[in-house]
Amino acid sequence: MKTLRLKLISMLAMLFLMFGVLTVGIFAATQQTVTLSGNISFRVEDRSLYVKQVRIKQDNNSEPQPVTAFMPGYINGEFNMNIGDYSGENANKIGSFALYFDIINTTDIQWAISSVTLAPEIEDSVSVSYSGVVYETTLTEVDENGDKVIDPVNTAINGTLILIVTAPSLPSIDLSDITITINEYVDPAVQVTNVQINDSTPDSTSEYNGIKGFNKPLDLSNISFETGTTEVIISMTSLKPTYIKNNVSWYNTSGVTITSTSLYLPKNTTGDITGGKSKNLKITVTNNSGSPITVSGLEVAFEEKEDLLQATAEGEVSQYTREGYWYVEMGTYSTTSNNEEGKRESEYLRWRYFSDTSTHYEFDRNTRPTGEGYFILETWIQQFYPNGNATDLGVSWNNDYKGLYSSGKHQLNGWTNIDANDYSTSTIRQYINGNTVQKSAYKQSGTYVPSGASTNMFEYFNIDPDNDIIYTDIIGRTLGDLYTDMTDATTDPQDVTMPKGSSSGWEGAEITYSEDDTDKFWLLSYYEAYTLLSGNATTSSDTDRKWGGQYWLRSPNPSYSSNNAYHVSTSGFLSDYYVYLYINVARAAFKFSVDNIA
Repeated sequence: MKTLRLKLISMLAMLFLMFGVLTVGIFAATQQTVTLSGNISFRVEDRSLYVKQVRIKQDNNSEPQPVTAFMPGYINGEFNMNIGDYSGENANKIGSFALYFDIINTTDIQWAISSVTLAPEIEDSVSVSYSGVVYETTLTEVDENGDKVIDPVNTAINGTLILIVTAPSLPSIDLSDITITINEYVDPAVQVTNVQINDSTPDSTSEYNGIKGFNKPLDLSNISFETGTTEVIISMTSLKPTYIKNNVSWYNTSGVTITSTSLYLPKNTTGDITGGKSKNLKITVTNNSGSPITVSGLEVAFEEKEDLLQATAEGEVSQYTREGYWYVEMGTYSTTSNNEEGKRESEYLRWRYFSDTSTHYEFDRNTRPTGEGYFILETWIQQFYPNGNATDLGVSWNNDYKGLYSSGKHQLNGWTNIDANDYSTSTIRQYINGNTVQKSAYKQSGTYVPSGASTNMFEYFNIDPDNDIIYTDIIGRTLGDLYTDMTDATTDPQDVTMPKGSSSGWEGAEITYSEDDTDKFWLLSYYEAYTLLSGNATTSSDTDRKWGGQYWLRSPNPSYSSNNAYHVSTSGFLSDYYVYLYINVARAAFKFSVDNIA
């Protein structure tokens, strides 16, 4: 990234500028006469930008007038300008003025002011704003040194940078302590509208607001995080007719863990913030270092995506025999190793398209699917399943029943008349649909008592239902649908009858489940795992079904006992297990129309 730093400082000038006596009051209620004097110095290094003219705007109703004493020249590196002291007839108010820099660009790079920094002695009494873009060069002729040839009179400018300085209550001001940074510029992509830290907006919010269009990330490395947990909520809107993907990265900091929600910004076809939809990115910083700390390199970068349905790269290694697969991204996890830049980052989870809903065909990477289809969690991370035990991601199919060889009925939360392997009242159904549960159980006096961490899949995978646009458009499946073809047959499976009536159930509440209840996430049935994971609408192989570890299915095994449900082993074969065990993983699936994200 190329950067030009412009520093307005008092120093001996190469070129002298005398403004003389001017009337100033652009944003002032009252006009007054002030005296401006100063100088402009240009360093000629690689002849990037040529300032053809400087103009000053004196009030709201007039056009900017050329500063006739100004001499054109190249700038690169530092731009030094001193506008001396102000002295106004009205001692109570200085007002504002604007400087317009008309620039010829000799490069193929676009430029714009990205920030203006005020010295501490004036930052409480002076404000600045800026605008404008210098577009790529239109010059074609070059000299013997390879530099673009400029005709100072006839060459048209490529853009104007505008700096407005306001001092509404000072009788005089020294503007020598202003630093302007010009960065390489891209078309506006994101507008940040608010940065909130632990439910309060910081004093420095304006430092982040309006970040857009620059080929650089949003830098959050100057935020001091107190001990404990801090939430940073960044509200932003896309200005592009594409999806904008956010990536959070940071340098590893001892005693600090960071997670962030997954977030794609919806398309904006107007190019203006009023045509976009604001979404929130949540970054959670847990500081266990014992003292306040900043996180070096904490940044949010932006990446454009034409289509949220993506195909695996050509040649990407896959366990499946077909040519790659299609996937969407939803949810994140924090990496435990550094990327190529030496930083940690929040990685997005892949959810693989494994079947359409009519022909049950899974398209390879060469043919984009259309219409409604099924997706299943594809990302496998070793930290989910350390030492063969899914202590992080693992969850009991049901942590709430009497015992392995007793009646196999729920007892702890009041489900006294429902089998332990009934999916509608299971722990795992609650877990994958965002309800917090205790993920495991232990045996106490012949009874299995819920234990383990209290969490849910949304928390673990950082899925934000209010802001994730994949989650928003998931098509729910009813319990009646999920109980259809639910038995363990490989051909002609039978429906399972849902338990009727209500009980004092989850978290002690009176709950009635019905066939019309809808879930966004669900587990595969025995039959779906046997057929739909194949990619060819026949039968799947062990290779098609296997994943990084064992994962639960929603089908019970009533022929063995009311305590067992089916799962897929690490090698891909179908078997059953006691529902209290939590070494298996919740590999959730969902239904989605890919036409919504093209």
